[in-house]
Amino acid sequence: MRYDDDFDAFEPDYDSGEGSGTAPWEEPSPSRLSKREIRKKRKLERKLRRLEERERLRSEEPDEEPRMTEDEPRRRSKLEEAIKAFMTGNILSSAGVIRTYPYLVFIAFLAFLYIGNIFSMQRLHRQQAALTREVRELRTKSMTIASECMQATRQSNIIREIEKRGIPLKESLEPNRVIPEK
Repeated sequence: MRYDDDFDAFEPDYDSGEGSGTAPWEEPSPSRLSKREIRKKRKLERKLRRLEERERLRSEEPDEEPRMTEDEPRRRSKLEEAIKAFMTGNILSSAGVIRTYPYLVFIAFLAFLYIGNIFSMQRLHRQQAALTREVRELRTKSMTIASECMQATRQSNIIREIEKRGIPLKESLEPNRVIPEK
């Protein structure tokens, strides 16, 4: 490190091996830049161009309208460019969309899984409704049979049935006797 009187600061010695070997204001070779650094550099360049354009517009007179020459093509807005990219299909080949393909495939897989789950649940609900109807019918049938059985086992109905069939049995009029055990 050496002291720089012009800038009133310490400055690294670029020959001594400190740092990357190049001064910060020197442009490193593109092969040494990472993708993040390249994006950052491009972003800063765009920002600088916009600032220069604003400064140029401020310096011009406000009453003067920008004239378009026939040689100069009309600049498209971002919306027009986006619509054109969408309509031509170029939007699908852009780097940002290509990076999201795995995520989109995963979302599509989840959507199909969700739709399949809905269909299987609907099928199960239909089966449950059919089984509920069948249980209700069988319960009604069971209650009908049980009431018919109750009616058929009444003493008066048994006597009537015996007379109807012509069986020579008579009802005992004496009370029941208990036979003692020996």
